[in-house]
Amino acid sequence: MSSEIAMPVNGYFAYSTVTVTIDEENMWAHDLVVKAMGVWNKAQLSFLDTQTGPVFEFIEDPSGVVRVEFSLPPAYADFASWTEYEYQGRDQIVGAEVYFDATNTFNPENENYAYRLALHELGHVLGLGILLGTTDIMDARQFQSDDLQPEISTLDLYAIQAQAPKFTFVYLPSNIPYNQLPVSQFE
Repeated sequence: MSSEIAMPVNGYFAYSTVTVTIDEENMWAHDLVVKAMGVWNKAQLSFLDTQTGPVFEFIEDPSGVVRVEFSLPPAYADFASWTEYEYQGRDQIVGAEVYFDATNTFNPENENYAYRLALHELGHVLGLGILLGTTDIMDARQFQSDDLQPEISTLDLYAIQAQAPKFTFVYLPSNIPYNQLPVSQFE
């Protein structure tokens, strides 16, 4: 099965540590994004017992290479969330803006949904594209039901570590099985 599923890649992060600045005084929103950052860090660390992909680190000043904001620019008004990249050269991601719609979707009344959005957008920050037809957190249809529990796949983790150029697809090597890993095991 691993050779049948391909992860589209948006590029790879140029730094081993991805510093994140969260533009929000609401501690609930802040804590939810930091929790999602921790899940990605732990998931990567558990993958093949190695850490070759970038890790997230929250910083309290505005110099983070990833900026998280809780209002959508007008161009993205039809979305619940959006990630916009800054590139160096063609493939290296050197920064990103992550936007969440705090007015309608990213709020305590929709906590499970908001958490899945945070996991999904942080996956984009790490260079992952949309993976359709799975229960993977990178499948945008993951958000259509509150009954779905978020999962990170071995393909997600391999694609992050592969540092592939953007607009390509990454397949798992035959020695790595495709598995869906419940996010709860990394919380």
